[in-house]
Amino acid sequence: MEAQIVKHTEVVKNKIPDIEKAIEAVEYIEKRKSDENSEEMKIDFMVSNNLWAKANVPTTSTVALWLGADIMCEFTLDEAKSLLRKNLDNANTTLKNNESDLDFIKDQITVCEVNIARVYNENVKKQKVKK
Repeated sequence: MEAQIVKHTEVVKNKIPDIEKAIEAVEYIEKRKSDENSEEMKIDFMVSNNLWAKANVPTTSTVALWLGADIMCEFTLDEAKSLLRKNLDNANTTLKNNESDLDFIKDQITVCEVNIARVYNENVKKQKVKK
């Protein structure tokens, strides 16, 4: 259980920077949309690992977000920002819960080890009495 919680914590910690970058991107698009003289944005985007491309993107009022399980959905900027912030809050809450669960499991491991030592010591005493 301890290893599983540690692994889950690492996965969540790796997702948090991605969520924060997505929020920044949505805020940037929102800012560019509010500029009256801005017609399109010049951006660099990642196609795959270590492969980037340049693009001219017209200002838009919607963005598409990966939801997971090979699903992408289009959201308005406000909806996307609120969904991403909710995901960030959930990730931070999960981290806190995992930390408290991990502390509890470590305490339980210590209690079990102490009890095993006591049972062993009691068995040693009984063996001495028998001899």
